[in-house]
Amino acid sequence: MIVVTAEQMREMDRLTIEKYGVPSLALMERAGEGIAQAILERFSRMAKKGVLIVAGKGNNGGDGLVVARLLKKQRIPCEVALLACKDEVSSDSSHNLRAYMKLKGKVVEIDARGLDLLRQRMKGKGVLVDAILLRSNRPVAASGCSCSRIWPVSRRIETPCRWPSSDNANAVQSRGRSFQAWP
Repeated sequence: MIVVTAEQMREMDRLTIEKYGVPSLALMERAGEGIAQAILERFSRMAKKGVLIVAGKGNNGGDGLVVARLLKKQRIPCEVALLACKDEVSSDSSHNLRAYMKLKGKVVEIDARGLDLLRQRMKGKGVLVDAILLRSNRPVAASGCSCSRIWPVSRRIETPCRWPSSDNANAVQSRGRSFQAWP
């Protein structure tokens, strides 16, 4: 297990992108592929009931949008609860939002007053994917990815899929069964 702070993870991302030439979109795609694969391999029965991806406007949200696109291509019913307006998402996330919507993917924008709408969107779903930027002052404990988690609705399971990148994103404390989403 790797333990890093949000600042260290930002630096690792920066070096991966700038020094080694890996595009940010490629990192996002890989994170999303890992989570989609984990859902299909470990929670396929529950996923057939539907998957709700709760996405923020940053790159973790972009990871979630990749998950949504890949699940939709596998004919898994899914939708995205976007905790922002579509025009507020980061440029990389916007790329993935357009790709998901091109497949006729469902996106519901939810603001701070829309928690009832979020609860409503969760009803009947088999899996919940947390693709929100988390904020905390604790160190990050990880097994190779980030802050998005898969929660089968009947029992809570957290799965890191991409590290947070905010100033207070020293976040992940695993509870329940966790697994590494990166191959």
